[in-house]
Amino acid sequence: MGERHEMIKLMVCMRRHPGMSREQFLHYWRDVHGPMAVERAELLGIRRYVQNVTAHEEISQALTAARGTPQPYDGIDALYWDSIGAMLDHLSTPEGGRAASELFLDHINFVDYSDSPIFIGEEIDVYGSA
Repeated sequence: MGERHEMIKLMVCMRRHPGMSREQFLHYWRDVHGPMAVERAELLGIRRYVQNVTAHEEISQALTAARGTPQPYDGIDALYWDSIGAMLDHLSTPEGGRAASELFLDHINFVDYSDSPIFIGEEIDVYGSA
């Protein structure tokens, strides 16, 4: 298998609120939530923050139809830390805990929690380099 990296990431596979347009979702995510995350990154010990936006909808829809899979997510938030210990150390401070709560609570404004999994992962390089 590929090379493991110590760095971990928290990912939120996001679907927008029912009734919210894609444009409204993307605007809120990029222009409101994104800057909030950047403002709190140092308090949380975040090394990298990436918004993975669903693109090429026609191709995605064709892939979904061909495989019979659920509809694609509207996007995936990925927040990176050096290690699980670094993440937990920052979250355990009063300031870090408050910053994390503010970000998670802000998701309520544009993310359908009932259909948006969240998990921690490790990247394993299988081919190529970053």
